[in-house]
Amino acid sequence: MAKAYEMKRPAYDAVARTLHWLTVLLVAMQFVIGWTMPDVHKDTQPVNLIAWHLGVGATLVSVMALRLIWRLTHWPIRSMNLCARCT
Repeated sequence: MAKAYEMKRPAYDAVARTLHWLTVLLVAMQFVIGWTMPDVHKDTQPVNLIAWHLGVGATLVSVMALRLIWRLTHWPIRSMNLCARCT
């Protein structure tokens, strides 16, 4: 009997996994920066941590868009066993 981790199942390529973990890292960075930065008011200048927060946020949006485009154009790899059941 095969163990769960030995069973063939759809797998994502290295680019999809990299984009996933990059998204996780950027979200964690946003949380840390947002937690430690000063309060933002109407007249607050975007410097220091606030500038970092804005930059990381823009990068996060870009990575998410790239990840969505990649997913729509690259489907997960299917194993032969799963394809046999599909036909």
